[in-house]
Amino acid sequence: MSDSGEYTDNLIALLELIWGQGFMAPGGPDLVRDTVAGLDLKGKRVLDIGSGLGGPDIVLAQMGAKVVGLDIEAPVIERARKLVAAKGLSDRIGFKLTKPGPLPFAEESFDLVFSSGAFTQIAAKEAMFKEVRRVLKPGGWFAAYDWMKGPGPISDDMRYFYKMEGLTYAMETPAFHRRLLKKLGFAKVAVEEDGGWYRAVAHKEHELLAGELYPRMTELLGREQADHFVEDWRSMTVVLDKGEHRPGRWRAQKPLATASEKPKSTQTRKETMARRVTAKAALPVKIGGKGPKAVKSAPAAPISGKPKTTTQNFYTDATGTFFSGIWTSTKGKWPVSYAEEEFVHLLSGKVKLTAANGKSKTFKKGEAFMIPAGFKGSWETLAPIKKFYAIQDRRKK
Repeated sequence: MSDSGEYTDNLIALLELIWGQGFMAPGGPDLVRDTVAGLDLKGKRVLDIGSGLGGPDIVLAQMGAKVVGLDIEAPVIERARKLVAAKGLSDRIGFKLTKPGPLPFAEESFDLVFSSGAFTQIAAKEAMFKEVRRVLKPGGWFAAYDWMKGPGPISDDMRYFYKMEGLTYAMETPAFHRRLLKKLGFAKVAVEEDGGWYRAVAHKEHELLAGELYPRMTELLGREQADHFVEDWRSMTVVLDKGEHRPGRWRAQKPLATASEKPKSTQTRKETMARRVTAKAALPVKIGGKGPKAVKSAPAAPISGKPKTTTQNFYTDATGTFFSGIWTSTKGKWPVSYAEEEFVHLLSGKVKLTAANGKSKTFKKGEAFMIPAGFKGSWETLAPIKKFYAIQDRRKK
């Protein structure tokens, strides 16, 4: 649900071609189920903010929910109503056309507020998050998948991506969302990036658009629009690879009662228990072994070779500014620009780092080194690398 009507017929046709009927955000039914995993929706009342073409609402209804889809674009809602009717779910899913601003519902109306790909286009996030909390029942959940951004100022690559998208984006960092949810009194706040899942998917989507899907896209949209969207997706893979575009999820619960409403003795006891649980949960994290799924990628603009990389991020701290894991690279050379500090221990391989002034250093298996924030130049993998990394991003989140 953007702040203005921006989804043209051409754009909708493209999104459904890539993401499936009824979907205007990536992931399809599986992503919807993952976003609400563990929540019992049977008989629950769900609000979908930015419901779009209705695909997510069909999934939620099939999980047992009664769903109200909310959007600001009448043509999109009309398409959604037709799709829901064709699925025989009109008795479980309804849609409401609204305007940007306060949600048109009474307090404590819903058990779950869901969203996918809508808040990235809503600039007034604090006001909308307050509205979400208002319409949730005590104990209700706010669960969303959305596009967020990395720390630091918007780069030229990101501006170009926005231009190619033709949409009004208002991305904020994962840390911003975490702080805001806590500030507004939500409990059990969890904000996490998707671990590079969509970065890998976006590269595959770009390959499909430029290859297998190109004839069909040209037939639907014309060659000029088809070429535009191929370039659009390419520009997106650039900012995903750079970590400026950071898709992810958040989940938070409206407390059953405010602190002032709890008996003091009960509140103190629960706070003590929470501290003990937190302390118990703060255990060391092993780096290595099977771990998380490795995310495959490739530098956006190699200087030489065709380097391929994988990333296994084993740990991200609570602030979202420290990361650690295992990274691999095949041979090749590409430009780098570090806004963060990175400690590297080479488990195998050989690398040459060359600064913008032409000075270079070479490191081999068993050696460790630091890359300071502000380093610009090139990274050249001379022999296939496997490295342990620990990254501290000190930029304001």
